[in-house]
Parts: sequence; C-alpha cells; structure tokens
Amino acid sequence: MSSKCSILNDTEHDVWVNHGINRAALWGTLGGLGVVFAGPGGFALFGAAGIGAGAVGAILDGHGEGGAVIPTEDTTDRVTADIIAGRTATRVSLAAAVTKWRAKVLSQVFEVTEKKAKKIKEHVANFQSRAKLIKPGKRFTFRGTLSLTMTVCVMNDVLQKDKQAVWTGALHGSTKTYRISKHFKKLDVKMKPEHQLIVYSPKSK
Repeated sequence: MSSKCSILNDTEHDVWVNHGINRAALWGTLGGLGVVFAGPGGFALFGAAGIGAGAVGAILDGHGEGGAVIPTEDTTDRVTADIIAGRTATRVSLAAAVTKWRAKVLSQVFEVTEKKAKKIKEHVANFQSRAKLIKPGKRFTFRGTLSLTMTVCVMNDVLQKDKQAVWTGALHGSTKTYRISKHFKKLDVKMKPEHQLIVYSPKSK
C-alpha cells in the first residue's frame, strides 16, 4: 500500500524543493549560504551591510548592454523616467541574477570578492540541480509507503531556505498536503520590492 505527500507553493515566489536521499550533503551545501548571506531579505543576503551604496548605478560588465542595476526601493519614478528616455527596465530575481550572471558581475554589483561570488553561484546551482522547481500556485507530489516521514529542503528565488519533516498520507491512496506558507516559515510569502533587482538597458533600435 502507498500514499502521497504534496508540497503546495502558495507563495508569490519560485521555490525549489528536494526530498532526495542525500539530504545531509545537500543541506550542508546550502548551509554555506548562511555564511555568505546574512539576512532575511534579498539585498541583505549578501552581507550584514546589505547592498552597498556603490552598487547603485553599478555598470554591468557584459550584461544588460551597458545597463545598470539598482535596488527596487523608491525607484518607481526613476523607472518611468528611464523608459520615457528610451531605456528599458527589467526586473530580475536574486536567484536569476546569481545563476545567470558571471561571478565578476556579481562581485561588482554586490560588492563582494569574485571568489565569494563564485562560491555563491556554486551553492545555488548545486541545490537547484538536485531540486524540483515549483512555480507559484503549483505543487510537487511524491509517493511513498503509508505515513512515511522524510525531510524536505526548500529554497526560494530570494535564496531563503528552510527544511522540515513531512509525511505521506496515513491511508492507502491518500495525499497529505503541505503549504509552503504554513509549513516552511522561513520563506517569505509575498513578493517585496527589495526581493528583485532592476536591470536598465537601452531599447533596441
């Protein structure tokens, strides 16, 4: 007999979920982020001081066609003005920036060493490669024996992480559902302005 366990992403963030066999090694990798990232919010994750003042308007080397990255806080008027001036403004999640941008770019934007930027990229990529991506409103379901307990590790696009024990259903064919918002308290539910970066770039001619 068997039953299922389902992880429902009822947040506004992308969430990566893992319930693999080698959880200790996986969590050890993610645990490294606790040293590199020291804060609850997006920019604060890169250090106690958060994103440095010098990062505002930092030029991207090889990304955004000469665009600039600035925090999203208090930038509504500036975004509008730049679009009118013939530039485009694209919002990028912290996870997307870490995985897609080169270490050199990350080190400049977030004012960390290139060595530390490479370590950040490795930590995030390692977790994502072993996890299942759950988009907002979607769920990840797996099957097991009745009342099987497992440890599930999660990480969202703000690089917040959590791990909790979950169980499959107690009855044959049943499904026990866990909501990210209720069971994984260390992950934010709502998308906040500081959770994203704005990348400016010239409009295509």
